[in-house]
Amino acid sequence: MVQDVGFWEAVGLWWDGQKLEDFTMYGWPMLYWARLGKYLQFLGGAVVVLDLIGPDRFRRSALRLRVWSRWLAKFPLVRILLLCIALLSLVATMVPVVIVELHGYRTLSETFGSAGMPIMLGMVLAAGLTYLLVQVEKVLLFVSKVIEIGRHGSGWKWLSFVLIIIGFHLDLLGS
Repeated sequence: MVQDVGFWEAVGLWWDGQKLEDFTMYGWPMLYWARLGKYLQFLGGAVVVLDLIGPDRFRRSALRLRVWSRWLAKFPLVRILLLCIALLSLVATMVPVVIVELHGYRTLSETFGSAGMPIMLGMVLAAGLTYLLVQVEKVLLFVSKVIEIGRHGSGWKWLSFVLIIIGFHLDLLGS
């Protein structure tokens, strides 16, 4: 029988050495709380890393990408062609996977040939990543502005600290 507990009751049970696998906290299984804790720790760490990198590096990277995206913008057909290559390669890569799943007797190397998969995946990555570089510039500029806002005060540092502490405790209950 699954027993629902509150946070402090869960901490008490954990401190007594009980595994909390069979318990829920506020209706959620402890596994979910532990995973939420890991996500919060990750977010807290990401805030620290972004602060260490600083907005200037993001801005410089975005400006480097802007040169590439402006060149690519001069050729809209190239962008459309790259997107089409990426989508067609993705479809061509997934069809054999579906065939192998439906008819388990064939392997991917029999379906595609030994070099076919790496070539198709390379085409997907090359075309898709080239197309996405145009969008990355905008994301980097947005991240640099968000970091710049946080730099004026210590709010980001406190947010990171709180996320890591809460995440650690939730993760601890799941162990």
